[in-house]
Amino acid sequence: MTAPTSKARPATGLHHLKGHYWWSADDLEAVALALNNRPRKVLGWKTPAEVFSQQLQLLKQPGVATTG
Repeated sequence: MTAPTSKARPATGLHHLKGHYWWSADDLEAVALALNNRPRKVLGWKTPAEVFSQQLQLLKQPGVATTG
């Protein structure tokens, strides 16, 4: 993986990794964990992880139809 070419500070919080051309699996896992557990206004201040978990629970219920 090469470093981003943009000079702008990434909105993902990766700015502290500036100058690193390779990220370890642990680094990427930490970023994913932070982003997936950050509440989002668009999700009604739930985290993506919470919404994903709720959707999985809906799929496990027999007879519940989903739309989308």
